[in-house]
Amino acid sequence: MVKLLTPAEDTFLDLYLVEISNLQGGPCTRALRAWGLGPIQLPALLYAANESLRETGVDTLVWLERKPTETAIVPWKSRDELLAREQELKRIYKVSDLRTGKTSH
Repeated sequence: MVKLLTPAEDTFLDLYLVEISNLQGGPCTRALRAWGLGPIQLPALLYAANESLRETGVDTLVWLERKPTETAIVPWKSRDELLAREQELKRIYKVSDLRTGKTSH
């Protein structure tokens, strides 16, 4: 499968997924909240991050037990740039609602 995320996006979103999966928040969560964003506004990016994680073959239970101690630099310069990236991935996946889990990619 073609890698759709940049290395910086992959790192940031990996840590963000750990934070939100463990319901503990952290620097990635705070950075996105500062822009008024949460997981519900970023389904395509989170889908791509999940696909990237699945491709690594990492054990999900081990991954979820990680503590988000790493710091990731926000890979987007602004909220608008992040939302544009979200829209780009939605076009690539050709979906209007990723919450259904149905894609035509």
